[in-house]
Amino acid sequence: MIALLALATTAFAGDYYHPTDVSAASAQFQRAAQATQEPLGAMQDRLDAQAQALVDMELALDLLGERAPASQRERLVELRRLHARQRAVAQLFIEELAGDFDTAFSEALQRSLSGRTPEICRAQASIPGPRARASSSCSGTAINGALAHSMDSDKALELAVSELVSRPWPTVGLDASAARAVGPDGAPTLDITAWFRSAVGPRLSGIDHADEADRLPIEAAVEDGASAEQLERLRADAAAITAHTAAARLALSEPVLAAIEQGQAKGKLPPFTWCAQPELLGGCDATTAAPELGEALLASKPVRKALPK
Repeated sequence: MIALLALATTAFAGDYYHPTDVSAASAQFQRAAQATQEPLGAMQDRLDAQAQALVDMELALDLLGERAPASQRERLVELRRLHARQRAVAQLFIEELAGDFDTAFSEALQRSLSGRTPEICRAQASIPGPRARASSSCSGTAINGALAHSMDSDKALELAVSELVSRPWPTVGLDASAARAVGPDGAPTLDITAWFRSAVGPRLSGIDHADEADRLPIEAAVEDGASAEQLERLRADAAAITAHTAAARLALSEPVLAAIEQGQAKGKLPPFTWCAQPELLGGCDATTAAPELGEALLASKPVRKALPK
């Protein structure tokens, strides 16, 4: 151990290192990585699940059109606002945490170097596999392991890592406890997004792809640093695309919904209510319909006829 520490603090003539390789050899770095990997993945998964639920709810409301309560549209706007805020808070937390980790390890590396300046060089494998050897661009002796060992003995780094890994992570989640959509008493619910995707999935995907293509110029303009005046026009363009997409979805669903409602009025199809709210956002306060209901709708001749080809 004394010899290794000495290597990190004596003359470095002909020696080289690279911060990435030092980190890979550091037990403290591995400790930090292991402590943050799970909460980071869980937070990202939760945000992604929320984003997908919001997409599903928008699709459901577009398919229902005026059949959807206005309160659900208002709720979707509020949920999107909350989700955007949580994503922004999460992104800021990650950036600050990563920056603080970088500062802590950079400072510890400088302490281990003790003011000396060996060559910074990352060895590249010239032969793949276990017998790989460093390329000739890195001359001298690699001291990555010695520096990592010295850093792992650095009490200031140990304390810094302990503080960083103990930071509370942002709370991610949309409160859905009091937001369950209520349907007619005793009527089962059927997930409208799931049913339409099973019935006319390619047509819905086509509408989605057209929406994405129409938004590409807007995204490019924002990335290029659009002015305040341009952003105002871009927001209007985005709203027009949203309205166009909603109209396309409704044009697809309206004949189908009308055919189902006529079948129910004649007693040829069982009563149920469409559920537009994903479970993650509260779901629907009614019994979930059995899979046979969706199959019965698809088996109905008037419904099949109303489905777009």
